[in-house]
Amino acid sequence: MRDFFEKIFRQKESLGCDIGAASVKFVRLIREKETFSLQSYGIVEATVLGENAAVGLQRVKTYFRENGISGSKANVNIEDKSLRIRRMDLAQMPDGDLKIAIRWNLREYVDGPIEKYTVGHSNFGDMKVNGDKRPVLAFGVSTEAVEGILHMAKQMGLKPLTVEPNATALLAAFDLNVGWEKGKYHVMIDLGSTVANFIVVGNGLLLFSRPLQGSGSETLKKTIARELSVTPDKAEGYLKQIVKGNGLPEEVSSKIPGIIASFFSQFSIEVQRSIDAFCIMFHVDRVDDIYLSGGGSMLPGVCEYMTKNLGVATKLFNPFAKIDASVANGRIVNPQLYTLAVGLAIPRK
Repeated sequence: MRDFFEKIFRQKESLGCDIGAASVKFVRLIREKETFSLQSYGIVEATVLGENAAVGLQRVKTYFRENGISGSKANVNIEDKSLRIRRMDLAQMPDGDLKIAIRWNLREYVDGPIEKYTVGHSNFGDMKVNGDKRPVLAFGVSTEAVEGILHMAKQMGLKPLTVEPNATALLAAFDLNVGWEKGKYHVMIDLGSTVANFIVVGNGLLLFSRPLQGSGSETLKKTIARELSVTPDKAEGYLKQIVKGNGLPEEVSSKIPGIIASFFSQFSIEVQRSIDAFCIMFHVDRVDDIYLSGGGSMLPGVCEYMTKNLGVATKLFNPFAKIDASVANGRIVNPQLYTLAVGLAIPRK
């Protein structure tokens, strides 16, 4: 009887809001039984973090009001320097004791008292290690940071329901759009403005997660500015021209390719190191493929470079692959940009 009422009253409409350093993206989905349809989506280019946050927040709030998003309940993400994600191998125990054990073990990884952190975890199914121990993936993030994101979402005109790490949003997007094949391991990398989120998923689980520092598009912008002796705004303009496939001024057109190649090289090294760390931890030989999302994935040639230099098939992630997106009439440009927002919009069981 309980299952019957849950099916009747389950919320059919859900909104995911990806709050990034350079833009805010949203996706609204409608669920009909086990399928999803896209109702609306959008990107607001605005800086909502840092010194100019007030201006950016007002811009997002205005956009949401004009497009019928204000007042909506939303699931939002958090990516904070205090965030820690660690695997722990723990003896089987009641849920209450497990939560206490996770908080206790997470103390050595966080900066400051564990009492100032919000802690959660996900299980690895029926996996067992070291006898009867069961691995869990523990999450800890500063409660102050969580409260800050909640406050920011409210300033945008939203009613935040949940806050979760980018890693679990990526997992949800993969689960819906790709699915699982036993013994296959998949890398997902969201190339954001300030940091790249690297995760490995397999057998329905989030197995491994780490940030790739220095791999965000902001790093590339600073390098271009330094190497060409131009302002950050000028460097950002060059980047936008590159992404759009437009020509560059003659005085810089010969230098930019080398800068981008160097960025790709460092990025691939960081990815290889992370893949190696995963393979050692889980005693596997390789990963099967790599999916890219986020703004950095729009750089021309990045997938081809990764495939060639890492020997692992690399492609752009399509978060609408298994979603009825007919409302967009095929007009979604760079769908991989919405990966986190889609993952956040997918209801959790």
